[in-house]
Amino acid sequence: MAEQLTVASAILTLLGQHGVRRAFGIPGVHNLAYWDADGANLPRIIGVRHEQAAGYAADGLHRATGELGIALLTSGPGVANVVTAFGEAHVSGSPVLLLASEVNHALRSPGGPRGILHEMADQGGLIEAFGAPARRARTRQEAMASVVLALRDAWGPPPLGSYVGIPTDVLGEPWTAAIPHIPRLPSAPVDAHDVTAVAEVIRACHRPVIWAGGGVVTAGAEDLLRTLAHRLGAPVITSYAGRGLLAGDPLRVDAPVHEPEVSALLEDADLLLVLGSSFDGMNTKNWRLPLPSTRVAITLGSLITETIHWDHLIHGDLARRGRGGRSDPLDRRAGDAHVDPVASGVRFTNGGRCRVRRAGRSSMAPGRCRGVRHGRRGLLVRRLQLATAAATAAVPRGLGHPRLRAPSGDRSGICRNPDPGRLR
Repeated sequence: MAEQLTVASAILTLLGQHGVRRAFGIPGVHNLAYWDADGANLPRIIGVRHEQAAGYAADGLHRATGELGIALLTSGPGVANVVTAFGEAHVSGSPVLLLASEVNHALRSPGGPRGILHEMADQGGLIEAFGAPARRARTRQEAMASVVLALRDAWGPPPLGSYVGIPTDVLGEPWTAAIPHIPRLPSAPVDAHDVTAVAEVIRACHRPVIWAGGGVVTAGAEDLLRTLAHRLGAPVITSYAGRGLLAGDPLRVDAPVHEPEVSALLEDADLLLVLGSSFDGMNTKNWRLPLPSTRVAITLGSLITETIHWDHLIHGDLARRGRGGRSDPLDRRAGDAHVDPVASGVRFTNGGRCRVRRAGRSSMAPGRCRGVRHGRRGLLVRRLQLATAAATAAVPRGLGHPRLRAPSGDRSGICRNPDPGRLR
C-alpha cells in the first residue's frame, strides 16, 4: 500500500518531477514535514549550519549547474537569516526558491501576533522588499498552487527567485490529489516592428558599442554575440555578470566597466546597444558613465525601465527557440570577414597590465586584462540578426570604432591572455 502523501512530500515530489535534484536547509520545529517525506524521486536535502549558507548554496548550485536552487527554511529567524543570500541571488539573476514554514495558521489571531514561537506578522515581506514575489498559502490547495507559480517564475524568462510561505499545520496535512504537471511556456514574441526599428538604428550608426550582461550568459547566446559584434565591428564591454564572455576575442574590451578607457570608448561611440543587462547602478556608477546619445536595449525584466532614457527598448529573450525546441541555425555567411581581426587597441605591457591605444598615445589601466572562460554556450537575438543581415552584409573591412583599429601591418594590438593556462 502506498504511503500517504503530506503537503510537504507532495511539494517535494512536484519538484523532483520537474528536475530538482537537490535542496539545502536546516530542520526546524515548524518545517520537519519536509524531512519526514519519503520517496524514490524526491530531491536530496543537504543540511547546512545556517540558513544564510542554504541561500548561498542554492545560488551557487544554479550558477555552477543551471539547476534551480531551493532553500528549505523554518519560520521567523530562519527566513530572516537567508535575506542577505537571497538579495545577492536576486540582483544577480539567480532563481532561488525559498520554501519556508510559517506558524500554525489555526493558532493565529486576526488582530496580529499573539506570542506564537517564531511568529511574525509578515515574514514574506522581508523577501518582497527586494521586488521578488512572495506568496503566502493558507490551505493545501494554495500551497501547491503557490509552488507551481514559483516554479514558473524560476523558469522565466527572465528567471526569478521567490518566496513561498506555508503554515506548519498545512505542511503536515494529507495530500490526496494528483501531482500537477507544469508545461514550459514559450517566451512572449517580440514585435517585428520594434526589431526593424532597432535594425534601422544600427544601420545608421558608425561607432556602435555593445554592452553585454549576465542575460547573455543565461541565454547561452555567446556565439551569436560574437557574430553580431564582428558584423558591426563593435567593441564589446561586459558588465560584471557578463565577465568572461568572448574570452580571447579581439573585439572584447578586456577591462572592467569602471576603467577610464571604457568611459572614453563609450563617450566616443554613437550607439550603445545593451544586451541582457539591467544596466544597474553598480555597473554604471549610478548611471554617471558618459554614454552615446542613441541608446538601445534588448533584455528581460522591468528594472531597466527605471534606469535611463532609451531610444528603443525591447523586452525579449536573447535565445528564442525555433521549431521543435531547438535553436534556429545561425546564418554565419557574413562571418568575421567583414572586420579586421586585429581589432583591439588594448594591449599588454611587460607587467601584464593593460594599455589602451588612444590617438597616438597610450594610458595605463589599473586592472589586468584577464579572460575567464565561462563554460556556457553561446549568445544573441536571432530575429535581430536576421533583420540586420541585409543592413550589415556590406560592412567594409575595418569598419568599426576607431579605437579598435590597429595601424596597418601592426598585429601586436590584440589583447591576449599572458598565460592561457590560467583560463582553466
